[in-house]
Amino acid sequence: MSLRRYRRTADGPLCADCKRTVKAAYFRSYYLARKAVILQKNRQWAKDNPGRIAERRSVQREAKRALSRTCLDCEAVVVRALRCRRCRQRFRYASDPRYRTARLAASDRWLTKRRTTVTG
Repeated sequence: MSLRRYRRTADGPLCADCKRTVKAAYFRSYYLARKAVILQKNRQWAKDNPGRIAERRSVQREAKRALSRTCLDCEAVVVRALRCRRCRQRFRYASDPRYRTARLAASDRWLTKRRTTVTG
């Protein structure tokens, strides 16, 4: 007869979320128990390797810049689009005759309405 040590997986395999939770709890408790020693080692390494820290920071900065997108025309920061709103409107106005016609008509209507409300 052999004695088997009880494990969490004795009932069956854990799902990925449960494994992640168990692993996170282990590392959290490990870190809390040894926090002072870990931080001291980190500080000492930083003191011994200032060049590598500067190099890593510059790499992180470049990666962050690469993630941020810019407008094709004016290089303003945009989230998803290729162009900012102002440049998109200019581009469509220059390249799409139907858009230009519609915008000119809308501008004329607005100006006419404004003239009548200001004078009248």
